[in-house]
Amino acid sequence: MKLSKTSWIILSSGVFVVILIGLGLTNSQQAKEHSAVKDELSIAEMRLDKVQSTGMQNNLEELQLQLNESMIRLAEDKDRLRHIIESIDVVDEFFLIASYCDVEIMNLSSSKISNDVLKGIPCSVVTLNATVTGKVTDIINFVISLNHDFSVGVVESAQISIAEQLDSEESTGSIHMTIYSYEGA
Repeated sequence: MKLSKTSWIILSSGVFVVILIGLGLTNSQQAKEHSAVKDELSIAEMRLDKVQSTGMQNNLEELQLQLNESMIRLAEDKDRLRHIIESIDVVDEFFLIASYCDVEIMNLSSSKISNDVLKGIPCSVVTLNATVTGKVTDIINFVISLNHDFSVGVVESAQISIAEQLDSEESTGSIHMTIYSYEGA
């Protein structure tokens, strides 16, 4: 069968139209898929932004809480360190007066620093308990010097066990002393 030129043109045009329709349908399908994928991408990006910002906000709040706790602990440690330094100064002064009075400290213990109010004034309070040895006169001078030279301290009690001989180095004394330190600015 022989086809005329016109038939060939019509047939070719028909095939071309079928191919164009096929390409159009394929392009249309791809455009729909592209649109669906683009919508899913937008939703995923919004979810990701929300998750990241929520997660970062939670991390920020957690880090802020940790920072606040660390600052509180730092302030407590500074306060504790200040009290330890004050306690060391008190013990140094105690030993200095003992050396000056020629008594030997055999045992010394101190309480933890506590807070108290003395005649309406906030103070830190430390108590010292000491056992000293020396001549009776030196122990008496030591107690007097503690009351006189330790202007922020008060000897609450002193007990002396006198040796058989007054000039003997064998006498011992037990001293209970309270030291006050002003807490205000």
